[in-house]
Parts: sequence; structure tokens; C-alpha cells
Amino acid sequence: MLVFFLLLLSPSLYAREEIKPKIHALIFVPDAKKDSKDAFILDGNRFSCLVRQIAKHLDLDCHIRYLSGESCTLHKIDEWIKDISNTDISIFYYSSHGFHEKKDKTIFPTIHDSRKHIMPGSRIARYLHKARMGLMILDCCNAFPEYRSLFDINVQLLDKYISKSTAQRLFVDFRGTVLASACSVREYAYFCKEGSIFSMNFQVHLSKAGPYDSWYTILRNTKNACMIYHQNPSYLITRK
Repeated sequence: MLVFFLLLLSPSLYAREEIKPKIHALIFVPDAKKDSKDAFILDGNRFSCLVRQIAKHLDLDCHIRYLSGESCTLHKIDEWIKDISNTDISIFYYSSHGFHEKKDKTIFPTIHDSRKHIMPGSRIARYLHKARMGLMILDCCNAFPEYRSLFDINVQLLDKYISKSTAQRLFVDFRGTVLASACSVREYAYFCKEGSIFSMNFQVHLSKAGPYDSWYTILRNTKNACMIYHQNPSYLITRK
């Protein structure tokens, strides 16, 4: 009888199976000038494919909202923020134009919607800390409002976005937030007809990640690749 009660009280018998995370992703590509709009749409398409492949690799439920053009309103970002949960993977991706407000002391740019209403990237970052794993990519300028472009580059995109083991290590095993801006404060982000410099290099180095490469390694390699074009990304990684 004593043995029975000791077994009954054993913590291992009460260990609950870990809740399987879900992926909640918002891809936000508001209207832009004609010469850059197609490039930003390509960015959004590729990132959407990346998220779907991660979900497929890991057999996770995935809810992606891919908004472009007039459907991009700040209200939709607020709706997505409400769905952030400490048991899920939350991803926010933005590709368009941005700027940095003088009063903002963070490394993140201010983004806009299709109606030119603005939201500091730091606000999104603050809410992402609630997630089990949060990823924010802001691929836009981080200076005074100005449009910059660069059309004479060649970034070799890979067909295979990410391996299953890399997806598991970076999106499920990792607990915390990964917050990235395509350029540093008072700097500009560049793009070409195939897409944005940061987004393309980020996906290249994500797909090349080896079995021991961390978020730090991937973003450092992305940064080094972008600096060839005088673009200096900044990022902040926080573990829970």
C-alpha cells in the first residue's frame, strides 16, 4: 500500500504532455510606390512560403494572414496582437517603406499602413515578448522618410527554404524573441527588382543554416551580406 501511494505521488506520473504550439503569422505589405511595390510583394510571397514550410516540417497548425494593398490597416495588426499567446509561435513580417521618429529611442523603425497611419515597430516588439517564440522582421528604411533603391545586385535565392531540423531548433526549441530591422537607425534599406536586400539574404542564410547555427549566427551572416551594399541591419535576440 505504501509503495502504491509513493508511486501515485511521483511527479513523473503528473508530467503533462507539452502543448503543441501553433503558428500565428501576419505578413504586412502595404501600398508603395510603383517602382518598389512588385519587389515588396515578392518579399511577402517568399516569406509566406517560408512560414508554410516551417509549419509543414513541424506538423503545426498554421494561421497566416497575408495582407497587401488597401487591406493593410493598423486595425489588422491590433487584431493579430490580441492573438499572441505564451504557448504559440508569433511571426510578424513587414516589407515596405519606413522611417525613424526622432523621439523613438529604440533600434526599430516606424511602419505605416495603406492609409499612411503609422505605428512604432517597438510597439509590436513589446507585445511579441508574450509569445513562446516571437519573430519580427521589419524590412524598411530606418531614417527620415525617403525612398531608396538599388537595382544592380544579384542575390542567389535557394529553392530549399529551411530544413526540418533547423525549423525545429529555431522555432520550437528556442524560447524567446528575435527582433530584426533591415538597417540601423538613420540608415536606409535597399531593394532590387527581385526583392529587398535584407529579406533575400535572411532567407538565404536561414536555408544554409547548419546543425549548430543559432539565430545569432544566421542574423550575423545576414548582416555581413547586407553590409556589402552599405546596409547595416540591427537585431535584438532575447531568450526566456
